[in-house]
Amino acid sequence: MTATHATVATFALDLSREEENGRALRELIIPGARRHAGFESGSWLLDRDARQSIAVVTFSSREAAESFRVDVEGNEEGRSTRGIALIDIRVLEVTATAAP
Repeated sequence: MTATHATVATFALDLSREEENGRALRELIIPGARRHAGFESGSWLLDRDARQSIAVVTFSSREAAESFRVDVEGNEEGRSTRGIALIDIRVLEVTATAAP
């Protein structure tokens, strides 16, 4: 399949909880994203200087990306217990990709 849409989310992080958050990313967040209908790929990026994480997750349809966006927005309790705050999440159309 070819990704047609992506979510791009920006989160504020408490870097003093980096080990805990890394474990949650590996054990909960990434597996949850992989199980989401229409999931194609994901990249989770860290900007230490800004104390932010940016997640780019691609999907096979706009509907799948929108559903994922709703799920992320609805997980405020899960984030706040780990010192993570959602700044913004958008659904964007994928116009090109590159891979080796």
